Amino acid sequence: MESMKNNMMKLKLEWVLFSFFIIALMTTGCAVKIHQTASDYAKDPIKPPKEEQVPEKIPYTVQISVNKSRELTTFKNLNPGSITTTYPAGAILDDAVKYYLNPVFTGEEYKNIIINIDAVDIKEDAFHRKGFHGCSTVKVRADIFIDNLRASLPIYSTGEGCSDKLTGAYGISVKWATVDAVKKLRKDIYESLMFLEKQLNLAKAHIKQHPNDFTAFVALANLSRLTKNYDEAIAAAKRSIELNPNDSHAYALLGLIYQAQKKYKESVENLRKAIALDSKFLPHYFKLVTVYEEIENYNEAINTLKKSIEIEPNNVGLYSKLTYSYMAAGRFDDAVKVINKAVEDIYVIKGIGTTIQIEEKYPVVKDLIPSGPAKKAGIEVGDRIIKINGQSTKELDINKVTENIRGQEGTQVTLTIERKGVDKPLEKIVTREKMITAGAAAGLGMRSLINAIKNNFGEARKDAEKAYSLNPNNGWARGALSFAYIIESPPMAKEGKITEAIKILSGTKNNFDRLLEALAYSKMGDLKNSFDIYTSIPEEYLQSKNVFRQQFRNVLLQSLAPYVEDKKKSAKSLEAKGQYRDALKEYVEILKIAEEKEAKEIRSHVAMLIKARPDIAQLPEEARKHALRAEVATKEGKFADAIREYKEALKISPFFPQIYKAQALNYEALKDYKQAITNLKIYLELYPDAPDAREAKDQIYKWEFMLEKGGN
Repeated sequence: MESMKNNMMKLKLEWVLFSFFIIALMTTGCAVKIHQTASDYAKDPIKPPKEEQVPEKIPYTVQISVNKSRELTTFKNLNPGSITTTYPAGAILDDAVKYYLNPVFTGEEYKNIIINIDAVDIKEDAFHRKGFHGCSTVKVRADIFIDNLRASLPIYSTGEGCSDKLTGAYGISVKWATVDAVKKLRKDIYESLMFLEKQLNLAKAHIKQHPNDFTAFVALANLSRLTKNYDEAIAAAKRSIELNPNDSHAYALLGLIYQAQKKYKESVENLRKAIALDSKFLPHYFKLVTVYEEIENYNEAINTLKKSIEIEPNNVGLYSKLTYSYMAAGRFDDAVKVINKAVEDIYVIKGIGTTIQIEEKYPVVKDLIPSGPAKKAGIEVGDRIIKINGQSTKELDINKVTENIRGQEGTQVTLTIERKGVDKPLEKIVTREKMITAGAAAGLGMRSLINAIKNNFGEARKDAEKAYSLNPNNGWARGALSFAYIIESPPMAKEGKITEAIKILSGTKNNFDRLLEALAYSKMGDLKNSFDIYTSIPEEYLQSKNVFRQQFRNVLLQSLAPYVEDKKKSAKSLEAKGQYRDALKEYVEILKIAEEKEAKEIRSHVAMLIKARPDIAQLPEEARKHALRAEVATKEGKFADAIREYKEALKISPFFPQIYKAQALNYEALKDYKQAITNLKIYLELYPDAPDAREAKDQIYKWEFMLEKGGN
């Protein structure tokens, strides 16, 4: 009761003082300006929710950017006086997004999504309303970009917040209004990303009212691309260019659309235009590199990446991509030079080896480099740094903290820390070192594999171990250490390092990991398992011209040679016994791993068998199901879907000629003449006496001419 009385007295006193302030303001006619800063807000920030029920989760990765420097002002006319209040809207919004929007994204599926969020308006209501002392509304804007291109119209959300306290009523209500706005924003962002058609329809409706809004056409083009409405996407992008010929993003969009259609010549032309219009915008370069990688023009990818590095010489991602392009082109010495430069200059820091965040006004250790000086000095994750060299860190921003901790190699810094479970602050003296960051794991992993190709196994093992220690989740580090273990294991080994390699590689979707896993089982003598893993890898990956990839594929094929020979002997034996159906099954297995020359010989041989015994070529039920699904997709104009279904049918029955012919026609519809020719040639190999053989040969000549004219 005594506490309640004290609170009531305090509230009455606050009310009296505030009333006196208002009366004085009105009688004197003063104009009062109140400017709250981010530091003022940091003294009483938004707290993380204890149990916040978020809406449906979004399974994508996302980069959310908040305009932290945004300040918004309210004005109250209290005739004859006035109050102008400026709020650190960006700092408040940043915390609201951190606690109430970020957790919605789970990051299970990679998608290049960027969301820019800004506070655009703040209003304050009457001082006393419905028992509250101050109420505010905050308006927030979000813009969604996918692949660095607009994928929504601006999304607006308005939140309301009120305070039942007198002192700082509007400051409190602004915080709650911001939280409310972000909560409401979640639903719109969820629907925009999970149901792209909704944003697409909104863009169309907007364009009807604003037919000259070129940004709306960019959004429409990107959304149409993402929903695979390519004709509509091209029309919208071209209209955007008509309205704003200097807009590089519309040209970049056209490049992506043509890439999706496998019209690579047009794709490259438009991406080059985008770069010419905005030569400093790196995402345009990345898009062009992706096209060159897809068509396996690695030399052009290398040239483009070199130009990118001139623009942003410290971008670690560029060095990784350049290294891989050199490897894919078989230029291993050049790849090593890039790695060496990156490891020596880019992936190096001079400090104590910690990752720090500001929590409740103090820097807190969130991560440690395993072999770094902070770890060696006894610093632990969760330690709160309250002093640096005797100076308080309270309310220092993260840049100032980092500046004070970092320094020249060999110098010392004294940290005073608070640790949970320890009564008194601890003092730790840390000697700064030159360290390689976790980002170097990819480069070191690549260098390890290059050394393995060159038979420098000692250096390969050293780099692999270093890479894995820096980041065991990095794909290159994982692959490098696994391959080192495979090399070191004796033939027919059933335990030890080779089983550790399989453990590291298992469970990932990475095709290179699958290749190494197949190699590991081959080394163990389990050729059947090795063969099954190898044949599960997509054909496009295995048939690539990528020199680096082919090095490992060839090693695996050599190890599987005894297994293939056994299959060939079995097929011949079954043929000799008249067991043609069983022989055909063996040929199906051999074909999965055969090179083109051998595959052609097998198909010709099987064609003779089928001609003599047509009954053995019946389409199995499961293959028939996929073929019929493909026919439906073809009639609906979904040619890529049809091809996927036909490929599934061919996995089961690769000697059925009509499927190859149907697949060739679908490739023609996509203007992929190279694949159309390949499939129609296989049709003729399997069915040389086909009634339409002459027509098929003539069609091949026509497609070859289309290729000469610059088709795909």
